[in-house]
Amino acid sequence: FNLNATDNEIHSDGNGLAVKFNIVADVTTDLDKYVSESGSRFKASLQLTPEGGIGEIITKESAVGYARSAKKLIREAVTKYDIDKIHLFFAGPLGVAIFLGQLLNSMPEVQCYEQKQDGGYQLSCLIPRT
Repeated sequence: FNLNATDNEIHSDGNGLAVKFNIVADVTTDLDKYVSESGSRFKASLQLTPEGGIGEIITKESAVGYARSAKKLIREAVTKYDIDKIHLFFAGPLGVAIFLGQLLNSMPEVQCYEQKQDGGYQLSCLIPRT
């Protein structure tokens, strides 16, 4: 259960890694709105999408597989860009989120965001460095 991953540096003086985890929807428009409203500047971004595309049916096996794949890809980006904070913008089933959270050990702190009804995101929970 591999994920397609695209990463790039955005602002060399930015803060953290923006992870766009697109399982059931593309978070790009709402993330762009959040960045515009908040003035956030991320150092790099990582976009994760299932090989079968957005909206793929998720099984219990694929939920675990996508979480494992995401952890590996996030860890690689953290190392590549020397990241001290992960900003997670997630559009997917709760099961994948739970499995991913369980696997995020030995990582920088993770700032999670909640999608707003009128578009964009707002701060949600902060998972401390483990």
